Amino acid sequence: MRLGLMVVLSGVCLFSRIANAEDLNLSEKPETTSVYLTPYAIGPGIGAQFALNQELKDQSQAFLKFSLSQSWRFKEHWDFGLDLDWSVPGTNVGGLLNLNYVFGENGFRPFVGLGAGIGYVDDPLYTKFGQRLGIAGMGYAGMYIDVTDNAHLRLRVPVEVVGNSKMDRSVGLDIAVLFSLPPYSTKVKKLKY
Repeated sequence: MRLGLMVVLSGVCLFSRIANAEDLNLSEKPETTSVYLTPYAIGPGIGAQFALNQELKDQSQAFLKFSLSQSWRFKEHWDFGLDLDWSVPGTNVGGLLNLNYVFGENGFRPFVGLGAGIGYVDDPLYTKFGQRLGIAGMGYAGMYIDVTDNAHLRLRVPVEVVGNSKMDRSVGLDIAVLFSLPPYSTKVKKLKY
């Protein structure tokens, strides 16, 4: 009697589990979602800087700037980067570490950021090396625009200060093309269970 009761109870429990199981339709298309792969990106940049203080204006009103830009996306809305810059006329060089907050995740992503590093202004009025060199700081706003899966444009408007003897200041516009491997984002299939 007990054995029969145990068999019946086991059958009821097993049947209730099967009856509650969700129907799985394998012919449904899987959901796709976009996932960031925490990429590293590097590329060349070009831009213009316009002098704001008189000492820098005496050297030139505007400077042509070339850069090598790098970025690492380490969180969903945060980028960390390094820019190595060279401006002409003169041999004006610098390097800045940047931290960006990126708004959105689409093909068009505005951002704001701050940078800090070292700047060297090649001005003949500065007689000593120490007068030309200083800690540099930058604040900027810009946007990323996806061109392909592996490349995007970075446009930004920076305001830069070099803490040398004359506190040289400039504002500008720069454009960089950054190439990333693995792709900046990828689509993965998310199956419904």
